[in-house]
Amino acid sequence: MADEENEEKPAKGGSLVPVLLTAVVCLALGGGGVFFFLGKQQPAASESGEPVAEGESGEAGGNGEPAVDPGQEFLERLLPLDAMIVNISGDGYARLLKVKVELECESPEVKSEAEARTPQIRDGILTLVSSKRLSEVTSFEGKALLKQDLQDRINQMLTSGRIDSVLLTEFVVQ
Repeated sequence: MADEENEEKPAKGGSLVPVLLTAVVCLALGGGGVFFFLGKQQPAASESGEPVAEGESGEAGGNGEPAVDPGQEFLERLLPLDAMIVNISGDGYARLLKVKVELECESPEVKSEAEARTPQIRDGILTLVSSKRLSEVTSFEGKALLKQDLQDRINQMLTSGRIDSVLLTEFVVQ
């Protein structure tokens, strides 16, 4: 009995090694994931600190004009309209449709004209959308047809150019 009391008990420090090993593996995997998603090489910066695309020296075609960013040009032609809530008939009772529209104009001049005609454009959108049934505008084909109808109606109002496309950026039925 005295021998049993004098025997040393096994150390509990042995269970710490697997925990530390698991923590190191998790950190390594997490670091690899961060490197994979965020470690993409950034484009080289010009002297002014702005990114320069490969093969560009900051000039378009060598004529001394700065290169135009296609994304920026698109945003300059985009006209967002305020969200509209429209009564729409569906399945025997009235429903509400919240729709937000953005217009892609063919040029900044057309965008200026469309901004000046915003009340007319909003009226055309409200009139057209409220004349539709819910079943006509909930499918993909219905939305595509609605966008085409809106584009045709808005283009009839404009004199200096046309709308290239109508973008439905919010479409909620209640």
